[in-house]
Amino acid sequence: MKFKILLGSALLASSFFASAEVDRMGVFTTFGLGTNLGAKIGVSVDDVDFSADATGIISTQVKLGYGINSQTLVSIDYDIGLIVDNEVESIFTTNSYTIAGTYFIQEVTASPYVLAGVGFTSAKVTDVSSGFESDPITGLSLKIGGGYQFFDHFQIEAAYLTSKLKDSDFEDVSMSLPSIQIKLQYVSYSY
Repeated sequence: MKFKILLGSALLASSFFASAEVDRMGVFTTFGLGTNLGAKIGVSVDDVDFSADATGIISTQVKLGYGINSQTLVSIDYDIGLIVDNEVESIFTTNSYTIAGTYFIQEVTASPYVLAGVGFTSAKVTDVSSGFESDPITGLSLKIGGGYQFFDHFQIEAAYLTSKLKDSDFEDVSMSLPSIQIKLQYVSYSY
């Protein structure tokens, strides 16, 4: 529901404040803040699956990229997520580095866009009650999503980020961390 209200507000505001065109070419940086929705933590030990629903606390993102033209951008995305497992009172901290491509449907500022990327994720677990912090486990990640740029420098983005992680010390331990991230982002273009 929150997402629908935020998206509806963004779309309405864009019709009032959007300029005719934005030049997305050249170097850009993006800073985003949002939340993880529907995170699910899947752990497998000796082929026995343990899964838990989790509540996303916060999701942040920094992008550094280059606009090839007004519609096509490539970037290196750094996502940090905090995911709380309510059942075992643990906090999962994830760090994802993704090489991504973004395509804006229109050249004008008020434009929807799609994105996709592949990368690397590292995660660690902190037990809230004892303070124990695990060593990081690593693996590959995939990100797909879309968004809407409603002002020259502001956009909202929703992305599905999934990671398959493997513990290097214990080959029988693996983890999957799929989540849906929704972020409000500020974009700075170097003109």
